[in-house]
Amino acid sequence: MKRIAVFGSTGSIGTQTVDIIKKYPELFSLTACFAYKNAQLVKAQADEHGAGYVGLFDADSHSDLKKSYCGKACVIDPTGDLSEVFAQSDIVVVSISGFAGIGVTLSALKCAKTVAIATKEVLVSAGEIVNDYVKKYNGKLIPIDSEHSAIWQCLQGINVGGDYRDHVHRLILTASGGPFRTFEKKDMENVTVEMALKHPNWSMGAKITIDSASMMNKGLEVIEAQRLYNVGVDKIDVLIHPQSIVHSMVECVDGNIIAQLGNADMRHPILYALTYPDRVDTRFGRLDLTKLSGLTFEKPDMEKFSCLALAYEALRMGGIAPCVLNAANERAVELFLAKQIKFTEISTFVHGRMIELCDNNIGDSAGCTLDDIMRADKLARRA
Repeated sequence: MKRIAVFGSTGSIGTQTVDIIKKYPELFSLTACFAYKNAQLVKAQADEHGAGYVGLFDADSHSDLKKSYCGKACVIDPTGDLSEVFAQSDIVVVSISGFAGIGVTLSALKCAKTVAIATKEVLVSAGEIVNDYVKKYNGKLIPIDSEHSAIWQCLQGINVGGDYRDHVHRLILTASGGPFRTFEKKDMENVTVEMALKHPNWSMGAKITIDSASMMNKGLEVIEAQRLYNVGVDKIDVLIHPQSIVHSMVECVDGNIIAQLGNADMRHPILYALTYPDRVDTRFGRLDLTKLSGLTFEKPDMEKFSCLALAYEALRMGGIAPCVLNAANERAVELFLAKQIKFTEISTFVHGRMIELCDNNIGDSAGCTLDDIMRADKLARRA
């Protein structure tokens, strides 16, 4: 029986994780559930599953929860000391957004815990620091993102006991291409919020759906891949795969390509992260290969999807550049959703912040600290 603590339990990944725990009661128990401010749902989750700990990251909401909660779980501040929670947990699922996710991840790794990571900001903004904690405290990091779970699975068994990087020619991340895959570059000027929110394959929140439409989401995953697998940026490629069946691939030096296929259902990579290194029978349906009409791949247009190009640029720059990219993009997406800027101005906004902050040498060394990252994040998000 694995004890699971979920940070971000009321979001998309969090609710699906709790659903998996419910469907596999013989394998998992919910030890703790924390959310940003959805008190009603987090209380219901804790009570239904008998969680020992519950809390909210928003200070006012947490204060109200502490006064009103009458359940059996201990109300604990998730921004404070979590050592008690980690002592009662085998796996820590991090799907809370922002710097809260970074703090939880570092605290869990410091306690030598296995962290199942779904929050992009953690690896994009603080990947080098996270990797240092993994090594220093003997923690473990397992990806939940479907693309990174796919690569993780493809790498299993490659040069067991040695360095898999000696056998890897390149990592190939697949992308659906979003709703604008067939658009001409000139047509991107007329993209509306409503158009950008219509993803062809996945059901996601507004922010990540916009990121998918701009392909910034894939750019962030390129940075994540470098952090997770410690390969050079030139060994990470992106291919557009409209069917979203092949989630990622690994091309070996001998020319063989290993691919991971599956339905577009996040519960599969979540389940794999929770059961790793074992596998269990799925209770969420299987991919029927006979119903596939074809699998196609194409190179992304880096001019049309300039956000993807910016992500590669930020990764090559290093230091705070990936953090600035991520934070500036979040601010730009907010402005786009509020209809204050055009879709094509998202990349313009991000590029401008990268030039302004990274060229001014604000902690842009290879060994930047968490304070450097926090400062860069704040400056990149400003109005």
